[in-house]
Amino acid sequence: MSLTPGELFEILETIWSTQLGFELDDDEQSTNVPADSQEDLMTGIVQISGGFAGAVHLICARSVVRAAAAQMFSMPESDLGNEDIRDALGELANMVGGNLKTLLPGSEFISLPTVIEGSDYDVARLDSDVVTRTEASYEGQSLRVVLFVDHR
Repeated sequence: MSLTPGELFEILETIWSTQLGFELDDDEQSTNVPADSQEDLMTGIVQISGGFAGAVHLICARSVVRAAAAQMFSMPESDLGNEDIRDALGELANMVGGNLKTLLPGSEFISLPTVIEGSDYDVARLDSDVVTRTEASYEGQSLRVVLFVDHR
């Protein structure tokens, strides 16, 4: 299985443009996504299973998820609650996972999304390897998608 960072970015870009009307910048030339200073991060995780077993992590600055939620729910950002913001990230992670599932041989199922948030956390995927990753930004705030494959 080979999936390039460019192909992963294309999936992310398509979702952002068609579902939200947002234009993403491709930050693939960057080897590190700069830390979002004083910005809470959120991670949406979807498990993929079947012939391919792994997960996709969508990591975004909270401000990016808030803007996406406002667009998704046709609400002003000031009216959004934490549940709305979590739901938006979960749905975006689900869309990325669903698109990837169609490209990964033998993939049959995706899980319900898990959302993690905060300003100081790490997410470790044990007994897995990174297949590919892509870096992007929306209005100067970072987004990252990482695809993992599980060892069996």
